[in-house]
Amino acid sequence: MWNVIAEAELIDVDKVKIGMEATNLYWWHLSQALHEAPELSAFDAEIAVINPKVIDVFSVSTRIWLRPTPWMPGLLLIACGLDGYVQHPPPDMTYAPLQRLTRFRYHMVTNLTREKNRALNLIFLKFSTYQKECPFSDLFGQASRAVVGNLTPDEIADMPVEKLVDMMLQHGNNRLKDVPEMARVIKQAARKSYRLNPKMRDAVDVTLAMSLETIRFFETQQKKIDQVIAKELKAIPQTLDTIPGFRASLHCRYSSGNR
Repeated sequence: MWNVIAEAELIDVDKVKIGMEATNLYWWHLSQALHEAPELSAFDAEIAVINPKVIDVFSVSTRIWLRPTPWMPGLLLIACGLDGYVQHPPPDMTYAPLQRLTRFRYHMVTNLTREKNRALNLIFLKFSTYQKECPFSDLFGQASRAVVGNLTPDEIADMPVEKLVDMMLQHGNNRLKDVPEMARVIKQAARKSYRLNPKMRDAVDVTLAMSLETIRFFETQQKKIDQVIAKELKAIPQTLDTIPGFRASLHCRYSSGNR
């Protein structure tokens, strides 16, 4: 930065333009430091953070890329800045934290979805009729996980209905309705299920247990980050909360992404 200031003073300029490519987050600290530097205010400094795709399109359209030199990246940034190409505005600290949180939540939900798909494949191997006949409203709910994760189809088929009912009530948080009928449906599905080769059983049991544990972890983390997002969102003026059924965790990415 001091080199920029010294050069600007040497040639006696009125305005300084600084361009950088928005690659990943490598630009973040430099951009913040330049925006907050009081020394640059005397030169009416303009800090341009330019999308790499814009630079790529500009290089093709101007054929600068046909003349490779050690200074080409810098020339492209200068040319883009002078030509008025779209630039990233400086991060608004009102919305930047929310943006980080919502992007991480999206990443977490993507991983959760992927893990549930993996678990469904393992459940099919272990208990082929369970997904189709499952009487639970949430196949990955606590009671359902306890049944499919801890019991084999043979164990369910041989287990007395009363014992299976007790197990479901123990893990159902008193939210299940008509549990005896649900238990009978599960037992009937267990009798119709294919039996897994004994050599595969242990491997499937271990991997399914680990997958269900991973799902439980992601769901716990999602609840935590939803609470943080809701807290962060309270500080931002918005009216999306007035829409019936529109949860903060659903619209917060929209709010942060368009600021």
